[in-house]
Amino acid sequence: NSLRHARATRIDVALRHIGSRVRLSICDNGSGFDIEHGQAKGIGFAHMKVRVRKIGGRLDIQSTVGRGTCITADVYVEPIQMTV
Repeated sequence: NSLRHARATRIDVALRHIGSRVRLSICDNGSGFDIEHGQAKGIGFAHMKVRVRKIGGRLDIQSTVGRGTCITADVYVEPIQMTV
């Protein structure tokens, strides 16, 4: 989507484990869009939000026209007990 719709020339993907959560961020330098006027309410964004909420997470979308978009998903995870 970043390449096709926003014509981005750079996409940064980061996956981090922060305390009790995992954070996935995908940011681009594409055309961006105006969140205030409903452009972030498309079916793709709605599906992403539903999927992240189903696993107990939160989705944040930040975008500025002409400057790109950053989508961040935060999901809380339970600690894994390792036995040796």
